[in-house]
Amino acid sequence: MADDKLLQIGELAEKCGVSVQTIRYYSKIGLLKPDYIDEQTNYRYYSPDKSFLIVNTLLLKSAGFKLSEIKEFFKKGTIKEVIKTYNSKLSRINQDINKLYETRTQVEYYLKFFSLMLEQDTNYKTTEFNKITTIEIPDKKIIYVRDEILFDYPTTMLIYNQLIKRIFEIKAEVDNHILSIFHHDYKDLYHKKINFELAMEIQNNINHKDYIRTIPGKKYIKCLHKGKYPSSIQTYNEMLEYADKTELKQSGPVMHYLLVPIASAKQPENTVFEIYMPVE
Repeated sequence: MADDKLLQIGELAEKCGVSVQTIRYYSKIGLLKPDYIDEQTNYRYYSPDKSFLIVNTLLLKSAGFKLSEIKEFFKKGTIKEVIKTYNSKLSRINQDINKLYETRTQVEYYLKFFSLMLEQDTNYKTTEFNKITTIEIPDKKIIYVRDEILFDYPTTMLIYNQLIKRIFEIKAEVDNHILSIFHHDYKDLYHKKINFELAMEIQNNINHKDYIRTIPGKKYIKCLHKGKYPSSIQTYNEMLEYADKTELKQSGPVMHYLLVPIASAKQPENTVFEIYMPVE
């Protein structure tokens, strides 16, 4: 027969502010054992001091302990062991916090980068379209990807994704303009296998033997262009004519400096980029 001081499962649940299902679950996993089980009714009875175990279980859960950890916690025989358990949990919590801070910093970096990618460079005048000039450009430190590709939009996007991966990998701070470098005859690119390089200018003091290089400063013939690549071939021909007239000669690969990307322009015809042809 159960002691009058023992509590039925419903009474214990009410005393501790939990559900009967919670008490049953704690009993099922061996965290809470009944002090008496009626052989005839199979009713379970608990001593009032079991409320201490339940209340502390709730406190430990709120502190981030798992039920399996709490079960071990109550097996500790001394205060020193209890303190050791808390210190171990605190250490893991601090590790989790540090990981969260790292994740937050990474997400903030991604957000900043992609926000920059959507920005349009409006620091140009429409009256400058197709106007050919010469310009001296200093050394440019770039992060880049260079590969042999079939030159079309889907493939260049694959190269772009590789570039983004590299930027994220070494946490490079970059200018938001994309630089395309064509190590191939500029007049014969589209749907041809070409040596192609995609890059962005580095803004912070960072180095990497495989991802970063410097484009030496030199003189370029420059022209602002609006539209897709095929329409820029005529502009390129005009730049070659300008070079002949000014007694200059092309001395390296043509580059595109993207001002308004397709993501911002929405229509490819509204893409804006500067064409740079190195000369000497």
